[in-house]
Amino acid sequence: MFVLQRRNRSVIYRIESTIIEQNEMLRKQAERQRLLYATLFLDPKLAETGRNTIFLRLHDDMCFNCYAPTIRELYKLEEQFDISLQAAGAYHYDATFRQTLRDLEWRDRAAGNGMPPREALPADEAMIPYLFTLGPDGQIDALLFLSKQIPVETVSAFFGAAVRRFAE
Repeated sequence: MFVLQRRNRSVIYRIESTIIEQNEMLRKQAERQRLLYATLFLDPKLAETGRNTIFLRLHDDMCFNCYAPTIRELYKLEEQFDISLQAAGAYHYDATFRQTLRDLEWRDRAAGNGMPPREALPADEAMIPYLFTLGPDGQIDALLFLSKQIPVETVSAFFGAAVRRFAE
């Protein structure tokens, strides 16, 4: 009995350690992202509308069956907070990017593919979609990784913080 309890504690400890390590990795990637990202990589159509805009980063290594419901929830928040939501894609083929946007019911929102290249953004290593805003200096101001089960309140808080930053 004692051996079984000890083994269970060991498994739980390993799981907790893995989660802590992954969270730390994502935090470090977000920090590097803020430091390294410059608007010169952005498609000019996206860069000129950086104010009052939240960008959604997408690339072809992501599983959208998992994230599509979460991304569709962003549309409601976009209207609620009166913010422009724009896609910044890094797809090898533009047709695949356009098909992803159709699957996500992106409609007439702005989108650009190929800029910035995936190598320029360390946060892309996480292989999950994320939101970001640009500060007045053209650097990433805030970053939020979208998980499969992210609470709407968390994303709503990100949108609210963005509105406050844009008002400054």
